[in-house]
Order: sequence, then C-alpha cells, then structure tokens
Amino acid sequence: QDGDAIDLELVEEGYYILKNNGDINEFGDALDYGHVRNGEKFVDMELSDRGYYVLTEQGNIYTFGDAKNYGNLNINKRFVDLELTRTGKGYYILDENGEIYPYGDAKDYGSLDLDGKVVSMAVTMTGKGYYILDKDGRVLNQNNGYFGAIDPLPLMEEKFALDIKGIVSTLNLIREKLAVLTDSIADWLRKR
Repeated sequence: QDGDAIDLELVEEGYYILKNNGDINEFGDALDYGHVRNGEKFVDMELSDRGYYVLTEQGNIYTFGDAKNYGNLNINKRFVDLELTRTGKGYYILDENGEIYPYGDAKDYGSLDLDGKVVSMAVTMTGKGYYILDKDGRVLNQNNGYFGAIDPLPLMEEKFALDIKGIVSTLNLIREKLAVLTDSIADWLRKR
C-alpha cells in the first residue's frame, strides 16, 4: 500500500519525504538511514545530525542513524507532533489535546487541555518554552510572549462566554442565598 506524504524535511542539497505508512523517500544528498513499515500510522519526522526520528500516531518514536531514542509512549492517545530540543538531546511529543510529554533534556513548561484541537507545536529559539497551534489557528504559548493568531476571536468569545457563565452562576447563588435570608428575616419578624 502506498502511503500519503505527510512531512518534508530539508538537508543542505536535498530533502526527505515521510509517508504516513512509514516509508521515507530521499532526494538529492539526503541519505537513507532506514525506515519502518509496520502498520502504524506515522505523523511526523525530525532530523538529527546524521539520522532522523519518526513519530507514530500512537506515540512510538523510531530512530535511525545517530538519532537517540529518549523514550516512547504507546498509550491510548492520538499524537500529532514531535519537536527536538535546541540541544538535540531530547524531544517533546504532543498529543491532539495539547498534552506535552518531554524526554531527554526537554523541560516541562506545562500542557494545555484543548479537546482534540491541537495540530502542531514549535520550540522557541531560546529553548525556554514552546508554542502550540490549534485547528482554529490559535497560537497558545507556554512560558513565552504572544504574537497573534489567525483568528483570535473564537478564543476571546470562548473566554467571554466562560466569564459570563461564571458571573451568572455567582449571581444565581447570591439570589438563592438572599431568598433564604429574606425568608428567615420574615419568619423572625412574624414571631416578634
């Protein structure tokens, strides 16, 4: 079965194409370090100095050449992205809900809960945080500055809706407490 192309990684005078069935095609001066074709769905590829890492949807990491495996997940979640640390001595694995799994020298700056909306992440140039992209084009950051999004309005509307919901809940609770207090005062006044 021929897989669909899902990732492109560049080298100096060539590139790799990863297919979702695990096939890796080399072009130009990209070297063949191997591939895995085991029935898993592959979702991402990252290059090391003389090799590469590939991530499956189940959270398995396969390494080739000088790429070092710092850990796998293989748990019942859908994984969408793999990002190496700036040192190359670790990596982050991201699931579709925004949960991040750090390995090697990757630092944990926290995860998000975005209910299946996450598509990608990027480690900052300093390596001291990361950005997470969701399907709506929102960019959320962990330990970084915010620079904008494709359409920030849904996020603002969602936050506003949650704020209003909280205010209404609080007002309803106050109304209930006042009703009980008013009844108690009325009972007390009748008994006098």
